[in-house]
Amino acid sequence: AHKYAYTQDSLTKTLKKVGFKITSFVQEETNHVVTATKENLSIKPLSIAIIQQTPDIGGAEIYMHSLVQEFLKKGNKIYLSTNSDRYIELYKGLDVKVDKITYLIDIIGNWKGLVKALLFLPFSSYAYWQLLSKYQKEKVDVILMSNFGEKMLVTALSVFFKIPVVWIEYSSVQMFLKNNLYFPKIIYLLLNGIPKFVILPSKYTYNSLIIDAHVSLGKLSIVPCGTLVAKKNSKSKISEISDRNLVIGNISRLTREKGQQLIIQAAPLIIKKIPSAFFVLVGEGPDKKYFQNLIDEKKLNKYFFLPGFVEDRQQYLSQMDIFVFPTIWDLEGFGVVTIEAMMQGIPVVGSNMGPVPEVIDDMQTGLLFRKGDSQDLAKKVITLAQNPSLRTRLGLAGKKKAEEKYNIVTVSQQILDILADATL
Repeated sequence: AHKYAYTQDSLTKTLKKVGFKITSFVQEETNHVVTATKENLSIKPLSIAIIQQTPDIGGAEIYMHSLVQEFLKKGNKIYLSTNSDRYIELYKGLDVKVDKITYLIDIIGNWKGLVKALLFLPFSSYAYWQLLSKYQKEKVDVILMSNFGEKMLVTALSVFFKIPVVWIEYSSVQMFLKNNLYFPKIIYLLLNGIPKFVILPSKYTYNSLIIDAHVSLGKLSIVPCGTLVAKKNSKSKISEISDRNLVIGNISRLTREKGQQLIIQAAPLIIKKIPSAFFVLVGEGPDKKYFQNLIDEKKLNKYFFLPGFVEDRQQYLSQMDIFVFPTIWDLEGFGVVTIEAMMQGIPVVGSNMGPVPEVIDDMQTGLLFRKGDSQDLAKKVITLAQNPSLRTRLGLAGKKKAEEKYNIVTVSQQILDILADATL
């Protein structure tokens, strides 16, 4: 093995993964000469701690919940720490040990969030110190985290407890690292050498971590988000939409950054061409009242249904003819609900920004429209509405891609392999 490609430590870990133990290690000029013996390779279950603070339940939280279900099926022990009672509710019935941490650390938003985080730093540090002490006693093998605030604090504390950490970084970091006089960037640069690995769902995020955060290439692994392979929904139809000829839907947090206002703005143009069109916006969020007022102003009430948060997303998806993902958020991480729709064979229309074009191949597995352009969105939806054969072709192609690339069983195993490597 060439000495510039491997160190003794990295060679030891690489060989251990495939069941070899090094018995001698000699350096000769530019090469390492290694003797190793084959051992029985046994894969032991892991004790995995997941720390996920969240202001709401969105795609990242649903995805983590799906991962946990798969981890448990493979015999792993799971610990969860979160601030959200609603998120804790999702885990009822699963064999997960839950701790509630009340501190939500936000140093990447506005300056008020940063000041609050700094004021409460002694208390949050103590709370997480206690949590890591517990994890050390419970012999937790690895900690998995995605939210920025606790990710930084817990990573710093993990050094004292010698518990390896792995990050999930969903979105580009370019925008938020510049906030608050570059304070987040300073913290990120100081700490990004500590995690064993950083998991990224897209090439878009991968490039940002290299260019904007200078994370070592050896730590980065691209693993797309995943979801369950869709099963035929046998539940009763939803009365508000069951008799509609063409249902155009979205499932997401109701917030302007997710772009639902574009659907409302595009609706009159779509209805003019497709009078039978009906729109369903599923979810809760801070802008629900704003969207309802916008619908009222445009006199579109009879064309829209906003059911709020729903437990069974699949039931709603199964009754949609076209799914729209109109995000304009610079921190968009992946769009898990898009692959959920693709799994159902529903043709999807998405913004041509961030990681979305990696999921939706334009004119192959769906259609892309210009970010923030409601007229272009209307044009793409009308194209699908007027062409059933195109809807079928794109839906089937999207379903095939989702089943091959975004199957949660395959994705969860890739994540488990990375977590196992972090413990070596």
